[in-house]
Amino acid sequence: MEAAGAHLVGIEMRLAEGWSTYWRTPGEAGMPLRIDWSRSANLKGAAIAWPAPRQRRMAERDVNVYDGAVILPVWVSATDPSRAVDLRLDLAYGICSEVCIPASASLTLTIPPRRGDAETSPYHALLTGALESVPATASTDAASISGTLLTDGDGATWLIADLPLPWTRGEGLTAFVEGPGGIVFAHPEIVGEGDDRRASLRARLSRGRFAANSRSDLRVTLVQGDESVELRVPVTIAASR
Repeated sequence: MEAAGAHLVGIEMRLAEGWSTYWRTPGEAGMPLRIDWSRSANLKGAAIAWPAPRQRRMAERDVNVYDGAVILPVWVSATDPSRAVDLRLDLAYGICSEVCIPASASLTLTIPPRRGDAETSPYHALLTGALESVPATASTDAASISGTLLTDGDGATWLIADLPLPWTRGEGLTAFVEGPGGIVFAHPEIVGEGDDRRASLRARLSRGRFAANSRSDLRVTLVQGDESVELRVPVTIAASR
């Protein structure tokens, strides 16, 4: 498939029953997918669009995973659009069941400069379906999003955030919190009831540190059934209390 000068391809991962692989941010443990594109030719850029994951409790830790099969859509652009793109990928990733093991694969694909009408592609339906499972980017006014990091008397740091929802809140609303530079949050949960078009989020900082009395941006993905949205959440880091 093509759009705005970029080609859409997919990386499909099929796992045996009971096995999982990790999202872009694994959580408290796990191995994120790493892709080395360096052997590719005429490749200007490759951007992965990550479908929404699910949370899994593994060895007393919260991890973010895909089960069964997943297609990762990738937007590929050419350095010279008049020439073919020769993709050569080396992948490293982790898979888990009762145990977790590292895995690797090497893939190749040549993309001609013109692929014709996307509707005639045998992979059109698969790629379109994969894109539909990617969280939408929230267009909400940033003023309606608020977040604070508080350190309690026991030294634990908590994210408290009030977030807008593009749908009516229902059962199974799940949150995934991502921070900069190796920051990891554990046990994100939606607390309270209140407005059914907003979500009150609480999560404990599990790994990493923020400077006191500073500001930072977090990325929060909210998933409810087949709906998902990604928000940028500016937070204020408060001093210990």
